[in-house]
Amino acid sequence: MLVVQLNRGFMTEFNILGTIDSYNESRAALNAALSTSAGQEIVLNIASEGGDVLEGLALAAMIADYKGNTVAKGFGIVASIATVVMLAADKKYMSKSGFFMIHNSWTYTAGSAQEISKDISILEKIDAQLLDVYVSQIEAAGKLVEGDRNKTAKKVKKMMDAETWLTASEAMDLGLIDGIIEQEQDISTNLGNAAFARLRAQATNYKNLPTNIKNDMQKEEKKGMLAALANFFGFKAEIKEIEAPEATATEEAPEAVTEAPESDSTETESIDPQAAKLAEMEEKLSKMQEAIEAKTKEVEALEIKAQALKADYKEEPKVKEVSKSGMPKDAITQLEAFVQKMFK
Repeated sequence: MLVVQLNRGFMTEFNILGTIDSYNESRAALNAALSTSAGQEIVLNIASEGGDVLEGLALAAMIADYKGNTVAKGFGIVASIATVVMLAADKKYMSKSGFFMIHNSWTYTAGSAQEISKDISILEKIDAQLLDVYVSQIEAAGKLVEGDRNKTAKKVKKMMDAETWLTASEAMDLGLIDGIIEQEQDISTNLGNAAFARLRAQATNYKNLPTNIKNDMQKEEKKGMLAALANFFGFKAEIKEIEAPEATATEEAPEAVTEAPESDSTETESIDPQAAKLAEMEEKLSKMQEAIEAKTKEVEALEIKAQALKADYKEEPKVKEVSKSGMPKDAITQLEAFVQKMFK
């Protein structure tokens, strides 16, 4: 996970990007940011497909315990344990094109029936605690189903069982976030694209991906296959050449036919069709290579920008807000303590 801290004088901006795990110094970096912010506002930009429950809960507890005001902004994807990190903030916003995904916890396991049974028991208890966090947020937003916490819990549990991908609007209507970022900044593109890329890389872990994400994944798979084949033959290629044939090629074809008789017909007939085809392919592949190199430079520039963001935005995102609710932070703290105890 990439974390970047930006100090703007009146607030600290902190980015939580990518998989949440214990193989980096994100917890230490967040702790340093919080401890040196002297109570000023903390803005958390989040684009994450989730990750390790324990690490996510540790981040969430730190955010919940912070004495100053905290604002979470989700871009692209905020999924799994990353949603709990987001809910630990006082205010929560999503980019209008983003997704907020909730599901049951899962793990990789092996061993005897007794050992696997123990893992199942732990996962069920974690799910119950996660459910409490989500319902507590909905209750704080004043959006319980018919004002009933139990009915709300049943609804949210079904959503977790089904692995539910909520749009920003759906998450706001449910009460899980406070508003939608209507005017997305450059940062949203960088963070969102990165999160979608990682999601595609581990898509088999999810059973209910939104259709548009599946379509993007299929495009990426085709692009990868084409690139692999082209690389095998010593070329580089881009999927755009396959999906969107150039319209000018069909328009110019009739002109080539009418002009051919005016030239030396015997010379035209003597041209090796295979050689001509090969020359045409080489020309297209050359153009593809140039396009990919240009795109590679563009992606590298975006990655650099995401890793070293500068605090030079001309204006803050416009946010559509519907409530002033805050997350009951004790639910986050209790959840972390419970899971830590379970794994000791």
